[in-house]
Amino acid sequence: MKQRHLTISRTHPASRARLRRRPLAPVPMLRLQGRWLQQAGFPVGATVLVAVVAGEITLRVRTP
Repeated sequence: MKQRHLTISRTHPASRARLRRRPLAPVPMLRLQGRWLQQAGFPVGATVLVAVVAGEITLRVRTP
């Protein structure tokens, strides 16, 4: 299995905060993209199960 090194970015959540005119604090964001996802069995349109424990995120393609 080839490892990838990614960087956690930040984004500002789109929410009702705009209606309240009060900015929300930025939240962490991790974006995955690339042909390697298809090669790893994550085709476009697949539903993915995400499991989270401290310091680890597991992604699994959900089968119908």
